[in-house]
Amino acid sequence: MLALLALTFVFTACHKETVQESTKPVPQKPVPVPVRFSVADFIQQYESLPGARRSPNTARDSSLSKINYITYQAIKDNIAVRTLHQGSVTPPAEFGLINDTLMPGHYIFHFLAYTHPLLFDDSYGSFRGFGHQSEGNNVLEPIGDIFAAAIAFTVSSDSPAIVHPQKLERVVGKLVLNIKDAEAISYQNLDIEVLVYPNWQFYYWDGGAIPTPYANNSRVPRTDASTFEAFLFPSSSPSYQVMINVRNRQTGVLVLAKSIPGVNIAANRKTVLTGSLLAPIAWDLRLHAEWDDDIDMEF
Repeated sequence: MLALLALTFVFTACHKETVQESTKPVPQKPVPVPVRFSVADFIQQYESLPGARRSPNTARDSSLSKINYITYQAIKDNIAVRTLHQGSVTPPAEFGLINDTLMPGHYIFHFLAYTHPLLFDDSYGSFRGFGHQSEGNNVLEPIGDIFAAAIAFTVSSDSPAIVHPQKLERVVGKLVLNIKDAEAISYQNLDIEVLVYPNWQFYYWDGGAIPTPYANNSRVPRTDASTFEAFLFPSSSPSYQVMINVRNRQTGVLVLAKSIPGVNIAANRKTVLTGSLLAPIAWDLRLHAEWDDDIDMEF
């Protein structure tokens, strides 16, 4: 009888332990969290140039209405887990609105808004660099206007539905070359070519334009009869050199070459060069007030 009671107690105790174990909460696995980012407000509202002395009504940045591409990237533990591009095939109502689904955690988010196609350097698993397409023969194609932002954000189950990134800042400067006698030169069966050297293909989030052993020339397009313009990444060391070549239109023979050294480009600034090729007139170099403060130089 005692043995039967002892056995009954053992079975009862085991049953209670089983019941207690079955009521323990089961840890829930992390689930992806929908997140939504908006850079549409940047496109619509940030129209006054950063640092400009003029009022927003006169310091309008017309290029913002011409943004054609947006690139978004989410980076976790130094690994790009998502890269999304928006362009001409994106419906207008969705342009600038980025929907993603991410696992909870801490992320670095990169945002780019730009007017012309870019080439991305993904040799490290993410687009650490962005920049010029190559024309070949050591010449880079022009880039357009580029705005960028990098923000840190922790994704959790209670993340807000819409996260507005920090204001995107312009990361390029602009070179404007006014050749007073360019139109007269064109009438003489001559073509003018403008190149900038040295130029590196990529601009990096974590280091700017990094010089490499393989520097390139960058072409400066002609925008009207006497003006050549190009967006450029800020100049590092050494500064840029502007090279103007005049060639016979039929034979391609070089008939005149002029080099202007010591040209610096800063983000959100216009560097304006003005002068003539055929007359012995000194060239004027200045940083234009339309974007930021004046700095006048003559050489």
